[in-house]
Amino acid sequence: MIRRIPLPPVITPVTLGVDDFAFRKHHTYGTILVDLEQSRPIALLKDRFSVTLSAWLQAHPGVKTVSRDRSKAYEKGIRQGAPQAIQVADRFPKLQNLSQTLEQVFGTHAEALKQVEKQVFSTDAKVLKEVETTHNISVNAEANACPVVPRFPQNTSLNRIVQSESSTGQTENYS
Repeated sequence: MIRRIPLPPVITPVTLGVDDFAFRKHHTYGTILVDLEQSRPIALLKDRFSVTLSAWLQAHPGVKTVSRDRSKAYEKGIRQGAPQAIQVADRFPKLQNLSQTLEQVFGTHAEALKQVEKQVFSTDAKVLKEVETTHNISVNAEANACPVVPRFPQNTSLNRIVQSESSTGQTENYS
């Protein structure tokens, strides 16, 4: 009975979401199209090919913005089917890629990061003393066991200003 009920007509959305899904994991994939303003799926396409997406977009003109992952097939299909549409990158794949990359980088350089941490903590007292003297800052070390200390990179104008002030004894408000 449910299959005999006619589907509502597809109203072309202004903002469309495009993503892939599995009919059968590791075997058959399709494309889901979602009306992002109504938060509801509007079509399931039989595959993930650019020609299929392009044909659907050409049959449903009026899409102005498309959110998609970084799939080249989707990029090409949107460019061919709705060339006027603005393509927006979906943030989930970006955050997932960033997370994986950071885990890999930090895992690869774990020993070097430990060495940097040791060096930073050994020089914190010296840098803190210089900052307190230069800017007349009073820091209660007992209340804050791990104070945040500004670090000035080598050869920067701010570093030169701080160095020149400490040598001349002048201080200036930079806020």
